[in-house]
Amino acid sequence: DGLPPHEVRAWTEAFVARLRDHLGVPPIIYAGLYFWRDKAGDGDALGCPLWLAGYVDDPARLVPRAWPDWSFWQYTSKGSVPGVRGHVDRDAWHGDRAALDALRLA
Repeated sequence: DGLPPHEVRAWTEAFVARLRDHLGVPPIIYAGLYFWRDKAGDGDALGCPLWLAGYVDDPARLVPRAWPDWSFWQYTSKGSVPGVRGHVDRDAWHGDRAALDALRLA
């Protein structure tokens, strides 16, 4: 059952602040709508991009209200990649190459 949502939120805020101080950029938050809403306090996005977990055809309906849109979208855990045995996650980027490059640490 874990921590109550307000404690998860407080931990998340502290963790994001620490990473931002250490790295100089915000981390990417990986979450699904129901986890963010029901378990993580449903607060704002903390200035972090969203990596949305949602195995649906249209991810827009699963973006938590804290974000205007998703940055990354994990749309399946049953994908395939040549040279890799078994299922893999498949993800999409919602932006252009320059925006993706801006997320790099180095």
